[in-house]
Amino acid sequence: MKKLSILIVLLTVISLLAVSIYAAQAATFTVTASENTVHPGDTVTVTVSVTSVENCTTGGFMFDYNEDVFEYVSGKALVNGFLYAGISTANDNLAGSFMGQEAQTIEGGLFEITLKVKDNAAYGDYIITGKPNLTTSTETVSCSVSTATITVACDHTNDYTDNGDGTHTATCSACGNAVTEAHTFIDGICSCGATEQCKHEPGEAVIENMVESTWST
Repeated sequence: MKKLSILIVLLTVISLLAVSIYAAQAATFTVTASENTVHPGDTVTVTVSVTSVENCTTGGFMFDYNEDVFEYVSGKALVNGFLYAGISTANDNLAGSFMGQEAQTIEGGLFEITLKVKDNAAYGDYIITGKPNLTTSTETVSCSVSTATITVACDHTNDYTDNGDGTHTATCSACGNAVTEAHTFIDGICSCGATEQCKHEPGEAVIENMVESTWST
């Protein structure tokens, strides 16, 4: 009876150890952008990183973004030590993946891609996200995604109108954005065409005229 009790205890300990070794893992994929605000024609680098996952054998991330706004330029995998790691555009899907025979711990950067903002992209805020997956030798890892938001803004081309009160209105010919602001003079002339007014007091003007008149006689 005593031997049986000892055997049961040993089996329980072994079972608990197995559970702790192969306990379910969860991972968070984080998408970040090199620039938060971009303009049509710009390029932006998007990086996908992940929290620590042990015993990992395969993984991937299928990118999801507005293809009317962004177009894929290039990409690469950032992980090392796997039989394969890279970026694929097969079947019109942009995805990064890696796989290997030996399990290892992964953490940090996984993939990096460069996107170009299309010349005709509509202005606004756009989310860059994706579908992640990770597996270990014993399980499929539960994954969540922290997305990135990129703002496409107008690189204003302004026309200026003098308001006649020391200010002008700058109106963008591309997006129609209008801003009223004080004149800024360079060599006495503002971009709206206004000229800088003399700041002398009336008495000073008279003195200057008198001096000029004296020297001219």
